[in-house]
Amino acid sequence: MNQLLELLGDNSSVLGRFVTSAAMVVIALVLAALAGWVVSRRADDPYARYYLRKIVHAVIVVLLLVALAVVWRPFAGRIGVVLGLITAGLAFAMQEVIGALAGWVSIFTGRQFRAVTESRWAGCAATCST
Repeated sequence: MNQLLELLGDNSSVLGRFVTSAAMVVIALVLAALAGWVVSRRADDPYARYYLRKIVHAVIVVLLLVALAVVWRPFAGRIGVVLGLITAGLAFAMQEVIGALAGWVSIFTGRQFRAVTESRWAGCAATCST
């Protein structure tokens, strides 16, 4: 327990920053649950209750991100590398989605299927107009 408290106070090592970050995330989760509960008890309308909880959770997430940025500030000089790795990871993870989106755009902006459809209508118009 004593070592954990020392790691919480130590922000000069990476392990200390990880422990501090984990503690901050746990505190943010507990605070979000508690604040969401308090806000939902105050609102009578379910619509207002839902959106108030969403706003409270968003504010807590933003505050958590700012606090994490302060803890990890010494690594800010490597932000280009970090963003590059994140972007590459997202591109790799979403390659199926990106390919499907590109196919959808190709189908709707191209004229691949226009000739087939027009020839079918032309054939139908010639035979069906009796």
